[in-house]
Amino acid sequence: MVTENKNTTRKQIEVLISENKINPSNFQELSNSLNIPYKTIKWYYYKLREKTATDNTMQQIKSNVIIYPRLQINIKQIENDLYLYVKTSKEFEDYLRTNKEIKETQKLFGENKSGNVYLIRFMGKNYIDDINTPIFYNGRINFGVLRVVGISEGLNFKIEGLLPESLIKRGLKELVNAFKDFYKLEIEKTPINLSGEVETHVIQKEVLEHDSG
Repeated sequence: MVTENKNTTRKQIEVLISENKINPSNFQELSNSLNIPYKTIKWYYYKLREKTATDNTMQQIKSNVIIYPRLQINIKQIENDLYLYVKTSKEFEDYLRTNKEIKETQKLFGENKSGNVYLIRFMGKNYIDDINTPIFYNGRINFGVLRVVGISEGLNFKIEGLLPESLIKRGLKELVNAFKDFYKLEIEKTPINLSGEVETHVIQKEVLEHDSG
């Protein structure tokens, strides 16, 4: 009986919140009309508001992550810096590790940062694939991010400069398409479908440190 009363009270408060009919200024009025203790209304109000905010935040984060089993890409804003997060499937890096040599660079994507990369080129001369060039260069994305050692574990790459969101979205679409075509042709050994769908990409803002695992 006690559980039933709690569930009823919870549902009442949920409905009031959804209809925007409850706020701290009318707690007492609702307490009198619904015959629910003031403290109970207050507790449920803030608890349910917190849950709603958390659910909305998680839904927003999920909508920003590309759902593609062999490749995860996301743009994250951490404090004042923008990062490109890329994680491929283990099978993809296993292919690179088995078939390609590894080279070390001291200027990974134009930064004073060392890193190891696989010696392979994904695209032709019309695309940028240079480990010593920034992630975005002359309005194009650098496909070199796909051949950094450890990419199957998830890596973050700092994006330099102020770039319009439309340019970033276009670059990510190019990267996704290139990855899909390479995976199908070189790893799955299947024909390329040039009319395949491309996922949408949204910039995700974060305050806390990102998880690159």
